[in-house]
Amino acid sequence: MKDHALKKGIMLAGKGEKGKYSMPALFAQFDADGDGKLDIYELARAFRAIGLEKRQGGDSDMDKATFKSFGTDKDGYVDMKEIDANMNDKLRAKIEKKIEMGWEFDKEKWDASVKRHKKWDMKKIFAQFDADGDGKLDIYQIARAFRALGLPKRDGTKMEMDKEMFKSFDTNGDGYVSMEEFDKNLKPKTRRKIENILEAGWTFDKAAWEASVARHKKYDMKQIFAQFDADGDGKLDIYEIARAFRAMGLPKRDGEKMEMDKAMFKSFDTDGDGYVSMEELDANLKPKTRRKIELALEAGWKFDKPTWDASVARHKKYNMADIFKGFDTDGDGKLTMREFQRAFRAMGLPKRDGTKMEVDKAMFDSFDTDGDGYISLVEFQENIQPKTRRKIELKLESGWKFDEIKWAESAERHKDDPKPGA
Repeated sequence: MKDHALKKGIMLAGKGEKGKYSMPALFAQFDADGDGKLDIYELARAFRAIGLEKRQGGDSDMDKATFKSFGTDKDGYVDMKEIDANMNDKLRAKIEKKIEMGWEFDKEKWDASVKRHKKWDMKKIFAQFDADGDGKLDIYQIARAFRALGLPKRDGTKMEMDKEMFKSFDTNGDGYVSMEEFDKNLKPKTRRKIENILEAGWTFDKAAWEASVARHKKYDMKQIFAQFDADGDGKLDIYEIARAFRAMGLPKRDGEKMEMDKAMFKSFDTDGDGYVSMEELDANLKPKTRRKIELALEAGWKFDKPTWDASVARHKKYNMADIFKGFDTDGDGKLTMREFQRAFRAMGLPKRDGTKMEVDKAMFDSFDTDGDGYISLVEFQENIQPKTRRKIELKLESGWKFDEIKWAESAERHKDDPKPGA
């Protein structure tokens, strides 16, 4: 078999080279411009041309981590010596098996592949989406460009641009992706998907894109959310944003309404002051969420000022600190975990499945931010989740009132409960 392989132009490993066959000689055949090195895309296509298989049987794909394992001098290229020196034993064995099964380099096919890939200049293709001609795209423009191309994910659904993916392009961290950054950081898999779409006949639709640009310019998120800023201070707290999302009826993937939680709020509140300015909201709104808002607006949603003013008045009516002062029997301005648990039971707050909500240690600790074993009324007000606040408000709106006699009886029964630190 080894002699057969040699007749195909495959050389035996030379002095200092690893394995049976010379990997530098083999991969040099894929070096179309003869510069002695391959970039990530050439190496990815070489792997596909050899027919390397992944463990589950599909084609082996080149990712950045694999490429970096070869390109040890970090110049963005892999020379033939680096390929031989850094190829792991499993991969080398797969290539050697292919050689011994009769694989040979097909120059004609490779030249055609090189020509085809030279045909698609990603900088030029994505420059078409650069409506203002500044040579760069923001996260929303790239997200819409991906949608316009109809890029598929592995499961067949459309590929969406998220912040992590955008950052992989935006290597200088300026919040924009230049055409050079885009071309340099496009993953081989995604590049191949784009090429497949182009080869299937996709062409840039200038009229449709200009209409999309006009539509997105139409919706200024800063202006839209400024309508929810009842006190005019230019910012919203977690509860105001949560209610704004509810007012717009934004859906989650499963059709339920989208809820604002602390992690989501923090993704907006980049300066960590506990509020989200209109600029922070616009800058940090995820493309998927922005698109949901745009769809709501396109479907005819309008800000209802009387309804919002009524909501603001209703929420001002319920001061959580005042409500929980009733449960603070000794008036020390704080509640122990047991008092807190009994307060929640007294109000009968429901969980999603209809059963009563119970306070556990993790929930208590999420309120007890100073870790002293007590929850001050200030801590409670600052750390209550929007969903829980809403449940309390619904209880109050349905007529629930603090029963001073029953609570005093409960306090008497539990007066000998151990205190924190005791």
